[in-house]
Amino acid sequence: MIRIAPSYSEQQVLLTTIDILENPDMAEFLLGGTPTVRVFSQGKIGNDSFLGDQDEAFVRSFINQVIDNSK
Repeated sequence: MIRIAPSYSEQQVLLTTIDILENPDMAEFLLGGTPTVRVFSQGKIGNDSFLGDQDEAFVRSFINQVIDNSK
């Protein structure tokens, strides 16, 4: 995520990580394991998500698809 985030403006996407051990109240958003990536838009949880470690190409493709779908 650290290498990917600078490629996008905050108007396109805001990437963040949350340590679930330090923020157990966020556990409701897990998809059964970590890492879990969830998409939120306008304060609501979206349908796009994935579970598990993925390579940079996969994550970039995922983000681009989410951006394209929101237009």
